[in-house]
Amino acid sequence: MRLQLNTGSTAKDVLEGRLYQPHPDSVFLPGNNVFLHFRQVAGVYRDLLAGGSNRQPEWVPFTQRSDAPYGYFLDTGAGSAPAPAPAPVMYFAEAALPKLVFPALADSLEATATSRKQE
Repeated sequence: MRLQLNTGSTAKDVLEGRLYQPHPDSVFLPGNNVFLHFRQVAGVYRDLLAGGSNRQPEWVPFTQRSDAPYGYFLDTGAGSAPAPAPAPVMYFAEAALPKLVFPALADSLEATATSRKQE
């Protein structure tokens, strides 16, 4: 599994499966978000599904704020017919409806790269 090889952007900060303080070079995504470690993906996924009846099993989280349960997920159930479209990037937060952030992961990564170039 490719995600296991990369282990998120907080790999240096995980000890015995718990995330402590994010390492300074792991927080480079907009909104203080970090890429999730594959075990964190599973935990956040479980939490998203437990969060209410409007949550969907097709939502796959991939980032979260380093200090709060807010982040981004891919809506893998969107755009499945007739031709598959890229999964849109959605924002999630406690007690809030998800909202569209980017039409695809590639757009999100491009915006991140562009914003980092300007710094």
